[in-house]
Amino acid sequence: GTAALIPSLESKLNIYEASKINCYFGGTLFELFARRDAIEEYWRYLDKFGMEYIEISDAAIRLARAEKLKYINDFSKEFVVIGQVTNFLPVGLFSFDLLLKFISEELEAGARYVIVKESEQIPLYGSG
Repeated sequence: GTAALIPSLESKLNIYEASKINCYFGGTLFELFARRDAIEEYWRYLDKFGMEYIEISDAAIRLARAEKLKYINDFSKEFVVIGQVTNFLPVGLFSFDLLLKFISEELEAGARYVIVKESEQIPLYGSG
């Protein structure tokens, strides 16, 4: 979400581009736009800065699984999508099988990569 707060964002992105480094806005920025029901505005924001990669996550907002997968599918037609499987919302412990299912679903929906994150307070699939 910090991309929305950095006044020198364009010059920062130019440095990455000149160095041939692919960068992307983190999933929190996507969540800010999704929470406001402003996905078309987000799409324009990505185009404005010439983004090629994007992250789609649901760590900070409640987003129906089917809705998240639809976003991944829609955005994957124009961008390289990085999905994120997380348990930051306290919905109980993930089983390892459920974790693999979520990763597979995001890849099948069009994500090229999937980041797996966990909260220290709520382990991904048990305390091991």
